[in-house]
Amino acid sequence: MTSSLLCPNDWEIKRLFVFIGAIQIGLIASLMIDSASPLLSITRILFGFLYVIVIPGVLILRNLHLHNLGPSRTLIYIVTLSLAFDMFLGLIANSLLPLIDISKPLALLPLAVTFGVTILLFSILAYFRDRAYGLAINLQFKFSMLPRILFFLLLPLIAVLGAQLVNHQNNNTILLILIPLLSIIPLLSLSSRLIPEELYPLAILTVSLSLMLHIALISQHIFGRDILIEYRILSVVDERSLWISTYPYYGYNSVLSITILPMVLSKFTGLDTLHILKVVTPLLFSLTPLIMYQVLRNFLNSKMALLVAFLPMFMYQFTIVMPQTVKNEIGWLFMSATLLTFLTLRGSGSKRIVVLALIMATVVSHYYSAYLACYLFMTGMLIMYLRQRTQQNSFFMLAPLLIIITISWYMYTTAGANFSVLVTMAYDFIEGFTSGFSSITGSYALNLISREELSPARLILKYQYLALQALILIGFAVYFLRWVRRKRIELSDEFMVFSLAAIILFLSIVLPGIAAYIDINRTFSLTMIFLAPFAAAGIFLLSRLAHRIILIMRGKPINKELILVRELLSGGFPLFYREQPEKVARLALVFLAVFSGAFLLFGSGWASEVAKDDYPLSWALSRERMHFPVYYQVELNGVKWLIDHRDETKEIYYDDSAEMSFAYYTPVEMMSFGYFGIGRRFGIYLETPEEFGSIPVGIPEGLEPNSYIYLRDINLRSQELTVLVVAHKMLTVPEVMPLAELPTYESAIDNANIIYNNGGSEVRLMR
Repeated sequence: MTSSLLCPNDWEIKRLFVFIGAIQIGLIASLMIDSASPLLSITRILFGFLYVIVIPGVLILRNLHLHNLGPSRTLIYIVTLSLAFDMFLGLIANSLLPLIDISKPLALLPLAVTFGVTILLFSILAYFRDRAYGLAINLQFKFSMLPRILFFLLLPLIAVLGAQLVNHQNNNTILLILIPLLSIIPLLSLSSRLIPEELYPLAILTVSLSLMLHIALISQHIFGRDILIEYRILSVVDERSLWISTYPYYGYNSVLSITILPMVLSKFTGLDTLHILKVVTPLLFSLTPLIMYQVLRNFLNSKMALLVAFLPMFMYQFTIVMPQTVKNEIGWLFMSATLLTFLTLRGSGSKRIVVLALIMATVVSHYYSAYLACYLFMTGMLIMYLRQRTQQNSFFMLAPLLIIITISWYMYTTAGANFSVLVTMAYDFIEGFTSGFSSITGSYALNLISREELSPARLILKYQYLALQALILIGFAVYFLRWVRRKRIELSDEFMVFSLAAIILFLSIVLPGIAAYIDINRTFSLTMIFLAPFAAAGIFLLSRLAHRIILIMRGKPINKELILVRELLSGGFPLFYREQPEKVARLALVFLAVFSGAFLLFGSGWASEVAKDDYPLSWALSRERMHFPVYYQVELNGVKWLIDHRDETKEIYYDDSAEMSFAYYTPVEMMSFGYFGIGRRFGIYLETPEEFGSIPVGIPEGLEPNSYIYLRDINLRSQELTVLVVAHKMLTVPEVMPLAELPTYESAIDNANIIYNNGGSEVRLMR
C-alpha cells in the first residue's frame, strides 16, 4: 500500500520525524535572524504555520492510530486538531506559567518553550505507540490534470488581485468577473470530463477560499461590527501577553478563538493580530464546505454531495456575514469537524477522543455555536430515546457532558457575562411568549416575508430563500415519513436526528418573539449542513413529478400512483441521483446547479452592483455606494480629530454605519453589549423605552442641543442616514433612509456649524 504526500499521518515514522525536525530547525532559524527581508518574513510565516497548524494534528492522529483517512479528511483533522491543541496548550501556559513568575505567558519565548517541550513529548509517545505503521509515499501525478488544477488554484489569486484593485483604484471589474465564474462551477461539475471526481475537494476548497478572500481583503482596516470588538479585545491580550478571563468585562472576552488562539498564531508566524483575524481566520474557515462535502459523501454519491455542498457556500450568510465574526468562523469550523467525526469516523475509542476534543474546542470558541451544539445533541438524545426506547444511543453520554462543559465555561469566565445574557434571554422569551403574535417581534418572520424590498435584486433573493425553504420542507417531509416508517433511506439515523432538530429550530422562528432572541441568519446557515440535502431531495421529487405529468400530457395512461404518495411512503424509489431515471436525474442536477449559482449571483451582491441598485449588498463590489462599516483612513482621521478635540460634556451623534469607527478609539472597559463606541446612533423606536429593561441600545429619543454630529463621506454624498429601527431590546434593524424622511435629524444637521472637514468626513456642532 502507498499513501498520498498530503497524508503525513500515514508516513513511516522516521520520515515523519525528519519532516518535523526540518520544520523546527527552519522556524528557529527564521526567529533568530532579525531581518526585515520579505523573503525571511515569508519563510517565518510558512514554517510558523506548519509548526502550529500541521505538526500537532499529525502527532495526535499518530497517537490515536488514525490512518487511511484520505487527503481531504486528513487535512480537515490535521488543521482542526492542531487548532484545538494550540488553544488548549495556550490556555494551560496562560494559567500555569504565571505561577512560576512568568508574567507574560503568551509572549514568544514562553510559548516556544511550552510548545517545543509538548511536541517533543507527543513525538516520543507517537514513536512508541505507532512506530510500526508506515506506508510508502505515492509520488505519481497525472499531468493531464495539471490545467484543471492550475485553473482552480488561480481562483484565489484572482480574488486577491480583485480585492487589491478595489482597495487601490476603486475598480471592481475583476471581482465582477470572478463571481459569475464561480457561480457556473457547479454547472461545469456535471461534466466529469471538465471536472473529474478527484478534483471535487480542490474545487470546493478553492471556490470557498476565493469567496472568503474577495471580502476579507477589502480595506486595510478591520471592517464589520463583531470583528472590530473582537480585535479590540484581542489587542488587550496582545498588549499584556496574558489573557485575563475577567477583563475586559465583555462577553467576547470569554472565547479563546479571539484571545489565545490568535496570539499563538501571531507569535509563531510573525503576523500581526489584525492580519490573523482579517486574513488567516477566513482561510481556516474555508475548510467548512469541504467538511460538509465529506459528511455528505458518506450518504450520497460524489456529484450530488458536491452540488449540495455548494448551496450553503453560495448563500449570503457564508459570503457576506461570516467574514465579519471571527468567533463564529472558528466555532463553526470546530462544530462542523465534530459532526464529521460523530457521523463518519469509525473506531469507538479514537472517535470519542476526537469528538470530545473538537466539541470542547467548539464550546470555548463561540458561545452561540456551543449553545446550538447543546441544543442539537440534547434534542438528538431525546429523539433517539423516543425512537429506540432505550438510553443506549450514541448521543446519551455526549449531550449531558456538552451541556455541563458549556455551562461551566461560560459561568466562570468574564464573570459569567455570556451566561447572564443567556439567562436574561430565556427569561424575556418566556415572559414575552404570553404576548402572542400581537407583539412586533412575534410577527417578525411573517414581516420578513411580507415586507417591501428595497430593490428588485433583493426581492429576487428573498424569493430564492423562500423557494429554498419550501424545497427543504418538501424533501424533509418525505424523508421523515420514510424514516418514521423505518423504510430505506440513504441517510443515517444520526443524520436524520440532527436534521429533525434543525427543522424544529428553523420552524420555531414563527413563534412569538423567538426571532428577537436567536440570530436567524447564523442559525439557518449553521444548520444548512443538515438541511441542504433535503433541498436537493425536494428538487428531485419535483423533477420526478414533472416527468410524470409530462408523460400524462403526452397520452400515457393515468395510474393510481400518479401522485407518488404510495411510492414516497414505501420507499419505492430513492430521491437522489444514484437510482433516478437518467433524464429526470440530469434535469434535477442541472436545476440544482443553476439554483446554487443563482444564489451566489444575488447573495454576493453581484446582481445589485450590475443593476446599480441604490441599496447594494456587498462592500467589496459596491464600496463607494454602500452604508457599511468599512472605512477609509480619511474617515478614521475625522473620528480621531473629534475624539481628541471634543468637549466630553457634549454628546456625539452619528449614523449606524459610523458606530464602529468610534469603537476604534473607545476604551475597551467602556464597551458593553449594546454600546460599542463613544456617542449615540440615530434611531427610531417602535416600542416605548420602558420596555427595554436594563439592556441599553444607545439610541436617542431626541437630540440634545449643543452636541456634535459626525458625518461619513457617504452621508455627505448621498444625503442619507443609516437609522437603527429598534423593535425590541433584542431586535434592532438598520435601515438606510433619506434625510428628507427624517425631519428632526435633517433640521439638526442643516442648522449645525461645520467645525471640521477633511474632504472625506465632517464634524458639526449643533446650536
